[in-house]
Amino acid sequence: MSTKLSSLARCALAGCVVLLFGCAAGTVGSTPRAPTASRLPCGATASPGAAAVRALTLRTADGVRLAALEAGSGPRGVVLVPESGGRGKCGWLPYAGVLAGLGYRVLLFDGRCQGESDCPASGGDPDADVAAALAALRRAGATREALLGASAGGAEALSFAARPFPGLRAVAALSPDELDRPLHVASAVRLPVWTAVAQDDPFVAVPDLRRLLAALGTPAPLRSLTVLPPGSGHGWDLLTDPAPRSLRTALAAFLARSLR
Repeated sequence: MSTKLSSLARCALAGCVVLLFGCAAGTVGSTPRAPTASRLPCGATASPGAAAVRALTLRTADGVRLAALEAGSGPRGVVLVPESGGRGKCGWLPYAGVLAGLGYRVLLFDGRCQGESDCPASGGDPDADVAAALAALRRAGATREALLGASAGGAEALSFAARPFPGLRAVAALSPDELDRPLHVASAVRLPVWTAVAQDDPFVAVPDLRRLLAALGTPAPLRSLTVLPPGSGHGWDLLTDPAPRSLRTALAAFLARSLR
């Protein structure tokens, strides 16, 4: 693949070393094939003892093919909803390794018209894409799940949380922008919600995010916003330096509490 990891590959994530993954191509439910150099995800290189990542092809309810990667195991599942742009699932790859190391089953995917996924004439349908990802993790063995989105993916995760879905327990969003739709459905959200944003984020204003949280149907003790110092970054970059490491600890605690 031509897509390369950017600043997130510095992997100051929770003090961990960058995880480099091999992957085996296949469709959901297929037997993985041995990894080869041509199948390594996102420009990663094979490393002895690295966590295994399985390449999957998802099918949405309307028949769109989505490229995805799965890592980790166990009954606690986390779907990582990508930012917009060409990086897609690759931007989440280092943090997927962190979550897998913490005992989560993780799925990261390219949305339709992004990365290696199909681009139908009908255009985007983030709800259908997220539903396909959650369903794939559930078939793989996850019994309780959370959504974690970054930037536009954070807004998509918050919007999806307004609908009932079996096993979905919580949603977290890093610098969610494009807030019109989340605001429209906010009162229907009942799940625990955790959000974070830098004080100087150029794409979403802190007061707008506070207004969104106030509109949620989630009980006040179960919704939170962390405002980070200027220069902390945007989206998934909040999980790297120079953003405070305390944020990673808080996110890990939220996921553990929500999926216990």
